[in-house]
Amino acid sequence: MKIYIAATFREFDGSENDKIQVLFLNSLKQQSFKNFELVATTFEENTVKNKLNSFELKTKIYEEKKNNYRFSLTKVLKNAISYAEEN
Repeated sequence: MKIYIAATFREFDGSENDKIQVLFLNSLKQQSFKNFELVATTFEENTVKNKLNSFELKTKIYEEKKNNYRFSLTKVLKNAISYAEEN
């Protein structure tokens, strides 16, 4: 069984949110169950991709453009479902 973890990330900028994101990513690295993939969607035009890759988790990253919203959980879920169906 494979697990796909759908998530979105903001900028890693030293804020409280940054610390929470790092804790979450570190918790994934520490899992004993390793048959999972992180399907990340980012709506930021920044260094989120590089930071996610630095955790060395199996990760698929979708970079979406902002429209009239800051983020879209629908996009996050659709990207994860699409990726899971392809794999």
